Amino acid sequence: MDVNLIGDSNPQTGLLMDFGDIKKVVKPYTDMLDHWCINEVGEENVIDLLQNLSSENLAQWFFHELKGKLLGLYSVVIHEICTTRSEYRETFD
Repeated sequence: MDVNLIGDSNPQTGLLMDFGDIKKVVKPYTDMLDHWCINEVGEENVIDLLQNLSSENLAQWFFHELKGKLLGLYSVVIHEICTTRSEYRETFD
């Protein structure tokens, strides 16, 4: 999975956001799904996007979970295999 941010970097650090800080936000969600049947997680937690699993739905779910927690969240990309991926992002008006 790729989490893409957009924005201006901090002039003092040269970073938009430290990778360690990104990992702290993302890890609880990846841990929640790791080594589980994601459809069952969706059913247990009543998460529609995870009950009918596709890489498109998974990218959308991750995006909505991370939105507001990662400043400048631009998109989430789910890689099914090395040649296929799904990307979810919202359009800005």
